[in-house]
Amino acid sequence: MITNVSRWVFLVALIVVPKSSPATDILIKKLKCRTTEDYTGADECRLMIYADDKLVKVFYDDLNDGDEATVSFKFSFNNSATAKLYDDDIPSIGDAHDFLGQIDINSNSTNGVGVFDRDDAFYELTWSIIAPPPPSPNSNTTPNPNPTPPSQTKMDSMKSTLEKFLSSELAQGNEGKATIEKFEFKDGKIKFDVKIRHRHKTNGVILYSVNTNVSGEFNPSDLTSIKNTKLCSNLPPALGGGEICITLEQVAALLAA
Repeated sequence: MITNVSRWVFLVALIVVPKSSPATDILIKKLKCRTTEDYTGADECRLMIYADDKLVKVFYDDLNDGDEATVSFKFSFNNSATAKLYDDDIPSIGDAHDFLGQIDINSNSTNGVGVFDRDDAFYELTWSIIAPPPPSPNSNTTPNPNPTPPSQTKMDSMKSTLEKFLSSELAQGNEGKATIEKFEFKDGKIKFDVKIRHRHKTNGVILYSVNTNVSGEFNPSDLTSIKNTKLCSNLPPALGGGEICITLEQVAALLAA
């Protein structure tokens, strides 16, 4: 084991429900470090969360013995959800990642705690299953297929909200950023193009820096349309490649005209 380099930590948890089940909402609450894998100091933690085999969140924090990170990430899944935890070292110099364990979570349990205790580390993950909200009294309202264009003030507010949300939830790394390059109302819909920068730096070393482009659209008068808008971005090889996908459900109310 190499002790003079920064370490990463990833967490693995598998959340499974029957395939016939409707979408389940879950809140990942906190990651608690009781004992680090790296005995020289804090672990640099990366929590990777998947919903139905799609990456939906990467969470970063530095944790030492006794530290607790507030994850506070809500997401939905139909069949399974997975979170992964490793103590990630630097394979390029011969120091491979350390696997810290796996938890199968019963989605019927309202609140849960999982323990990861491999390789001399001890971490706890807490979560809760969120009860579905009651139906909205206006849930059967038919959206306007030809909505009035939002005011410029509203357009600016929507753009700012979307850019901040995508920087937080879609762009990966501690220097990740989303930049909206086009945001317009056309043919009854908000249409947008975004440049996503995945970038992470630690101890002055850039671990990855990749730009990708994402496009999307939604009807601003249809809250369901906004909630279901799905955006996916390609990930750098350092994060395993593939895609990270999110929806706009968390900010739907702020994007509605």
